[in-house]
Amino acid sequence: EFYLNLLTPPEPRVGGHRCFIALGDSGTEPSEIYGALATGCRDADPRLSARLMGAWQAGGKPHSFFFGSTVLMIDDALPARDPALTDATFPGYYTVLRHGWGAADETALWVVNGDHYRDHRHSDHGAVVLYALGQPLMVDWSAIYTPHTPGAYLHSTIVPETAIGHPWDQNGAALSGPAVWQRSSQSQFVSTPGRAGVTSQFERDDLQWERRTIVDRAEPARPVVLIRDTFSGAAAAAPKVASFFLMAAGPIETPHGPVTPPLHTHPNANSRPDAPA
Repeated sequence: EFYLNLLTPPEPRVGGHRCFIALGDSGTEPSEIYGALATGCRDADPRLSARLMGAWQAGGKPHSFFFGSTVLMIDDALPARDPALTDATFPGYYTVLRHGWGAADETALWVVNGDHYRDHRHSDHGAVVLYALGQPLMVDWSAIYTPHTPGAYLHSTIVPETAIGHPWDQNGAALSGPAVWQRSSQSQFVSTPGRAGVTSQFERDDLQWERRTIVDRAEPARPVVLIRDTFSGAAAAAPKVASFFLMAAGPIETPHGPVTPPLHTHPNANSRPDAPA
């Protein structure tokens, strides 16, 4: 269930296949692991096996050779069924809130809210990944190892201004940076037909941050996503920067007219992200 719930809606950037979301040193891509798990579970849990096989098929039936050929590990003749995913939470790692599975307006929101996630981790406590109405709206960089972007300022999270290391509106933000949040947890996970939500807590020595994420689906064609951040502690009133890295195609309409984000290329060391818009 943990792996199943990492599945995106059909990804238009990857031929309409369902993929793993990108977190840490990972990429947005389909995975062969669902087929291998389906084959491993075929006798112990046939129903779960069929859902895993459905996930593998929804990813385009990928194979790999990383730990030996999965052509020899996956029984592609096994029964398959729709994974039929809904809201789910995994204390110690993440929560996902979904709407309209399998429909054109499919929406899914993940929030990183646990400390069991460590290996290949970035400083992405509280980071949000959002697919809205079938489109990737707020996603991670999806870079496997390079360019390495472990810094909190390069994720859809909150950073105290003093932890950025330079003025918040300065171009050329560093891709790395110190760990910002030291502890994280989740509470108050709620899933009902009309609404789902979770409250996540993050702490550092002088600051506590609470992020509430909600998907309201009272009107199926227009799900509403709400993100509310509150702070407490000695540094609660200190300046902070909330970043949301959004996807766009073509010019972006702004109150000051259309803006086309400049192209940055890697490994050009001088081609780093511009200041937040």
